[in-house]
Amino acid sequence: MTYLKRAKESLTKASVETTRFMGAHLRSEARASGWPEKIVKHLHVRHDNGSFTVHGNPAHKVQILDLEYGTPDTQPTAAIRRFNNRQTEAEKFLVNRAMRHLNGHL
Repeated sequence: MTYLKRAKESLTKASVETTRFMGAHLRSEARASGWPEKIVKHLHVRHDNGSFTVHGNPAHKVQILDLEYGTPDTQPTAAIRRFNNRQTEAEKFLVNRAMRHLNGHL
């Protein structure tokens, strides 16, 4: 197996692990913001085409937008935007996991 192929496989594995790490952090932010558990438990992160994106249950889309951005009657509780602005730990996690998967192949 070539080094390039091993590097790609390592990054793919690390990306999957990072989505789990990020999903837990996202749900923690939403809980800390007081979001209902029925919404929190369906929040997750996906990795696709080199990007990590937040997803929730499509049936909760309106409520998620109301929680995130507020309504005329409620203040916003920007859990997703706060999560997106705090990615330093996720970046470190991704690099550490990729290096761990590459260990012994360098």
